[in-house]
Amino acid sequence: MNKYLLFLIIPLLTTACVGKKKFLTEVNQRQDCEKKAAQLTQDLRYAQSRMAEQDKSLTDLNANLRQLENDKGRLTTELKYKEQQINSITDERLSQKQQMEAALAAKAKELEAREQVITELQQAVAQRDEKLNGILTKIQIALAQYTADDLSVEIKNGKLYVALSDKLLFESGSAKMDRRGRDALSSLSNVLSKYPDLDIIVEGHTDNVPVKGGAFADNWDLSVIRATAVARLLTKDYALNPNQVTAAGRSEFQPKASNESREGRALNRRTEIIIAPKLNDIFSVLQQQSR
Repeated sequence: MNKYLLFLIIPLLTTACVGKKKFLTEVNQRQDCEKKAAQLTQDLRYAQSRMAEQDKSLTDLNANLRQLENDKGRLTTELKYKEQQINSITDERLSQKQQMEAALAAKAKELEAREQVITELQQAVAQRDEKLNGILTKIQIALAQYTADDLSVEIKNGKLYVALSDKLLFESGSAKMDRRGRDALSSLSNVLSKYPDLDIIVEGHTDNVPVKGGAFADNWDLSVIRATAVARLLTKDYALNPNQVTAAGRSEFQPKASNESREGRALNRRTEIIIAPKLNDIFSVLQQQSR
């Protein structure tokens, strides 16, 4: 091979080597690009998949949000309704409480008024009892000369009872007054005349032995006439106010003792003078309470 030909071949070979190398580089670059493109495509698909998942999650979250908002609205409405109910119940209970307090206050006031009435009544009764005891003492002194067989004086049921035996007041079987009886009634009237605010009831009593003959039809008649005789003597002869005195006959129907014995019948034959202070103060208290 001549030298000239060698100079021609060497550049061609060099050129060929350089072109192949460039080609291989481009191929490698292309492959790298394809790989990168494939990777990018894969990454894009993954990103798109993730984006779809995120969109679905966002849609679910939006749905949940709407549900929560709906629940919030419902719960808010229920809360307002419950608050209204509570307020209504509270107002009702407050009204009931106020009504109960008003009722209790009224009851307390009524109780206080009743207690005041009771106190006033107790005071009036105490004054009445004190007055009766004072009268009792004066009557006992005025009639001290008479024995227990002649008369008795006692307080019972808020009244003063002066029981005079028939043997002290009347002749046997008669309504004619005995002298000793007149004297006893005179002494009694001297005490009673100082108390114009007394109610005086004269009651005639008998035993159960029937009246035989004479001026009386029966024991009723006898008891009434004897009571009337005593009332007449007290008002006409001894100047007691007739408006204070009432006469009544009880016959045999309110005995003090058994009529089976002689002593019992003697106790039952009596005239009772029942003395009671007028109850104007007590009636006044009761009338004020009834208003």
